[in-house]
Amino acid sequence: MKVVAAFVAGVVSGTLVDLFPDGEQELEPAESVFCAAGFERGRMRRIWDYAFGTIFRDIYRWLLIGIIVSALITTFVEPGVLGRYAVLRGPLGLLAALAVGIPLYVCSLASIPVAAALVHAGFPVGGALVFLMAGPATNAATMGAVWKSMGSRVFWTYLTSVVVFSLAAGLLLNNLELPIASVAGHGAHGGIGGIIGPVTGTLLIAGIVWWGMRDIAMRVAAGSEKGNRRLLAVEGMGCVSCVNKVRDALRGLDGILSADVSLEEERATIRITEDFDMESAVRLLDELGYAGRIIPSDE
Repeated sequence: MKVVAAFVAGVVSGTLVDLFPDGEQELEPAESVFCAAGFERGRMRRIWDYAFGTIFRDIYRWLLIGIIVSALITTFVEPGVLGRYAVLRGPLGLLAALAVGIPLYVCSLASIPVAAALVHAGFPVGGALVFLMAGPATNAATMGAVWKSMGSRVFWTYLTSVVVFSLAAGLLLNNLELPIASVAGHGAHGGIGGIIGPVTGTLLIAGIVWWGMRDIAMRVAAGSEKGNRRLLAVEGMGCVSCVNKVRDALRGLDGILSADVSLEEERATIRITEDFDMESAVRLLDELGYAGRIIPSDE
C-alpha cells in the first residue's frame, strides 16, 4: 500500500505540475544530480563505497534515532493498548497521525521502526501508513529544498498531494482490516529466519558504532585544531555523493585543517591556516563543476 500510494501520488502531482507550471520560476538543468564521482574505481568497489560509505553514513543517525524511539515505545507502551481507543480507528486517527508526521523532522528510515512500534502498540495500521508517508515527505529539509529549487506552486502541489493521498491510502487500509497488528513486533523463531535476524542486527549496530566513532573522532580532531573558521557557498550539489566529493576535495587542499559540507544549506564550513588563500578553494570548487563563493564573516 505504501509503494502504490507513493507511486500514484508522485504521478498525479507530477502531472498537475506539468499542467499548471509555475511561470515565475525559471529552473536550470540540474546537471549535478547524477554524480560520477569516483566512477573510475572498480564496479564492486563503487557498489561497496556507495552502499556503506555514502548511503549508510548519511542515514545511520536517523536509523539510530528510529531504533531508540521504537524501543522506547515497545518497552513502555503495552502491546495493543492504543487499539482500545475507538477514535483512533476512524478519520480522526488519520488526522492525528498527519498532525504528528508533518511537523516532525523525521526521515524515511527513522519513521519505519517508529511506525512498526506504533502498530505493535495498537495504533491503526492506516494511521501508521499516514505517518510513514507524511512524516518523511514533509520534513523541513525536503520542503525547503522543493520550495527553493522548484517554486511555490510546485511546493503547494507537492504538499497537497502528500496529504490527500496519504489520508486516502490510510483510510483504505483501515477498511481492509488486515491482521497486521496481530503479527507486528513478532520476529521469526528458529530456522533461517532465526539466524538472519541476529546477524543483520549485529551488522547494523556494528555499522552505526563504526561511523559514529569515526564522526566523533573527526569532530574532536577538528575542535582541537587551531585555525580560522570560514564559510564557502557551494551551488550545484544534488546528492550525498556531491557532498562527499566536495568535502574530500577541500580536505585535500594544503592549508585546510577540516571541512564540513551541508547539502541543505549549500555551504561548506572550513578551518584554515593563517596563510591559506581562500580563492584557491573557490577555484577548486569551480574545477569540480560547482559554483563556489566566499561568504563574508558578517553574512
